[in-house]
Amino acid sequence: MQEVMGKSLEAVVYIRNPNLLDNQLNVCADFVEVNDLETKRIFMDSSEDEQEWPQFNALKDYIETHPNTVVVTSSTGRISRDKTDMYNLLDFLKSNKCHLVCIEEKMDTTILWDEIIE
Repeated sequence: MQEVMGKSLEAVVYIRNPNLLDNQLNVCADFVEVNDLETKRIFMDSSEDEQEWPQFNALKDYIETHPNTVVVTSSTGRISRDKTDMYNLLDFLKSNKCHLVCIEEKMDTTILWDEIIE
């Protein structure tokens, strides 16, 4: 299992888009396998309306009690298309000693935050 600063990381996967759920899940599963992570949970919302993302809220609740978790998603657009919302999520993850990987954009905070998160 991958480690950051000597701590093992567990993965959770978040996917959202009713038309592409299987594709997103396959992309995320491949990333998790290649990077020797263990998937603990999969959170899946099927609505494009952000008012109807109960699994995103469940993901945030999970993060609060599971430090050293990597949230894996296929792209930043699955999490948020709003820059302020994305910044707030990154701040939330950082404050909970968690990380975000957005595969399409090659965004990986396990690399960027190694020296910041203890």
